[in-house]
Amino acid sequence: MDNWEEVTPYPAISYVDFVSVDKDVTVCGEVTDADIVAKVLSNNIQAEDGASDDVEDNSSIVQKRPILSVAEVMDHIQALRRFFESSNNVEGVAHTLTTQEVVGMALQIIQGMQFLHKKHLLHRDLATRNCVVDPEFHVRITEQALARDLFPADYHCLGDNFNRPVKWLAIESLVHNTFSTVSDVWSYGVLLWELTTLAQQPYVEIDPFEMAAYLRDGYRLSQPINCPDELFAVMAYCWAMSPDDRPTFSQLQICLQDFYKQLTKYV
Repeated sequence: MDNWEEVTPYPAISYVDFVSVDKDVTVCGEVTDADIVAKVLSNNIQAEDGASDDVEDNSSIVQKRPILSVAEVMDHIQALRRFFESSNNVEGVAHTLTTQEVVGMALQIIQGMQFLHKKHLLHRDLATRNCVVDPEFHVRITEQALARDLFPADYHCLGDNFNRPVKWLAIESLVHNTFSTVSDVWSYGVLLWELTTLAQQPYVEIDPFEMAAYLRDGYRLSQPINCPDELFAVMAYCWAMSPDDRPTFSQLQICLQDFYKQLTKYV
């Protein structure tokens, strides 16, 4: 098939799946996967006055106005991280996704991130724990607040009181607390690595306090077993030291669409 619209498993992906949780809202009781499965109407997501129209060149952190979120729990949907954990334990045998399925998920996540950036929103915590998936592999992006309760081991304080997803953050986010559209791209590269490893922990042997120095020295995640060279090249592209050298999500979309079409030729 020549058109991506014809091969994507869920072309629209609703575009309303970024969950915005007001900072004053307190979640009480035990947090479950159902708590992070929610949808927000797209016209409830608004950018701050004065935000740059050229979002790809906007390096500042764009805050959201307080908005009301409309949440609905959807049956048979779970955190993408949980999905991979359960896939690793299907009757004691790991269930491996096809490369085509992985790339299909990756493209859906790109679509969601493009929508957020067009609305002048940064995610700042893109990872499998902050996506949800249904049985047909339709993937949606969620907001990060509740994932901190579901996956506390993914967050660390580096000598302060701020919990951050250290091993998913771009080097400039770790060192200077600077976030941009291309720091989201860095995190997307780590998410791609998660997709190809069934959500293994990145940099598992590196102490969180050593991560900045480790990245500054040029070290990155290694190529997963059975990960095609083309897909790993996309990950490495996301982890360029200089933010200016990283791709935009539009560029990533083109790369992965081309790769997806190559894969469909052999199905």
